[in-house]
Amino acid sequence: MRQRVIYDVMPRNRYEVLSKYIHVANNATQKPRAHRDHDKLHKVRPIIDHAKRTFRAHYYPHQNIAVDEAMIKFKGKCSFLQYVPSKPCKWGMKSWALADSESFYLIDFNVYVGIDGKDGNARSNIPLGTRVVKTLVEPYYKKRHHVYFDNYFTSVALVESLQRKKTYASGTVRKERRGLPTQMKTLNMKQSGQMRKWPKGKVMAVSWQEKKRQVNVLTSGNITGNFELRRPGRRGEPEQRYPKPLAIQDYTDNYNGVDKTDQLRQYYGIANKAHKWWKYLFWFICDVTMVNAYILHREAPGGPRPKPKTHLDFHLDVALALVAGFSSRKRKANVASPDTPAIKKPSVHEPSKITTKRGIRNCVVCTRERRVTPARNQIQSSFECVKCGVALCKDRGCFGAFHQFQQ
Repeated sequence: MRQRVIYDVMPRNRYEVLSKYIHVANNATQKPRAHRDHDKLHKVRPIIDHAKRTFRAHYYPHQNIAVDEAMIKFKGKCSFLQYVPSKPCKWGMKSWALADSESFYLIDFNVYVGIDGKDGNARSNIPLGTRVVKTLVEPYYKKRHHVYFDNYFTSVALVESLQRKKTYASGTVRKERRGLPTQMKTLNMKQSGQMRKWPKGKVMAVSWQEKKRQVNVLTSGNITGNFELRRPGRRGEPEQRYPKPLAIQDYTDNYNGVDKTDQLRQYYGIANKAHKWWKYLFWFICDVTMVNAYILHREAPGGPRPKPKTHLDFHLDVALALVAGFSSRKRKANVASPDTPAIKKPSVHEPSKITTKRGIRNCVVCTRERRVTPARNQIQSSFECVKCGVALCKDRGCFGAFHQFQQ
């Protein structure tokens, strides 16, 4: 849906020209590829560093935080393009993100540019998933936060390491991971509600069966109890009730902080078609900034607002504040309303052929009167008023109806 707040300020062609020539870094300072300090993200490095500092400085997360992959949609030429089939956005640039599990505020992110790149992607004997989690969570060590991640990151060594830093952790885990109980690797449960728990110090492994799915979770959150899960019966069968570990339910409630952030930034994204990969990364940072600002608006000091603005209204208010009354349009269509007819002098208004590439536009009078063609389409005209710049039908009386002259 077109928003006149934006449409009345800048034409599409001008926006495309500005987007074509936008830059955020000096290309002359880029190190050659063979140089050891070469930065693949040099074209957007200033805004990345600024965004990372600002995101952390203006928000302190709740206890539960989540680490996951955030995909930046792109299918063009890029040396660090990724394919992640499990994500809704399968092709694009991948960034490791840390988000609040309650408000979905994106706290920090690191763009993955390969094992030889910066931002914690250098070669090491430590698994990549472990290094990603430790890099993002390090500022919150020894503050009793609870970190959630999926089976790509989860390992016994990582959970124990975070526990020593007084940071809880929970994550789904693959059965072949090193350090897990041998019984867990060979366990075969068939009935819904069956479970097994293997505590080891302050870390616990949990396996739970529901229908044909077996869920394995590794946690150090000291969540040991169970609760009764209720499922509706099928085809007149009675309601099913069976136990479910609290550790698995706690993970289900808090693991998707990054996914929710991705969902919010997709609603009103500003990305446009472009051939350059770094522009999509620039737009990604702009979208995340808007989402984070909206979350700060909802969680203003003194508690949550009783009636916060909607996500769309917040975007429009920000746009109006940035525009500040400026308009790049040379002329605007001054369509007269039925209640207040326009008073114009007849000597300066003449019909003329529309000279644009398309050659026709919607007649403003027919649109106002809701007149349509037999096919229910809007009526269009190839003539316009030289003075007013609006399209008007020459043979339907629309030119005279629009110019209601004062005698």
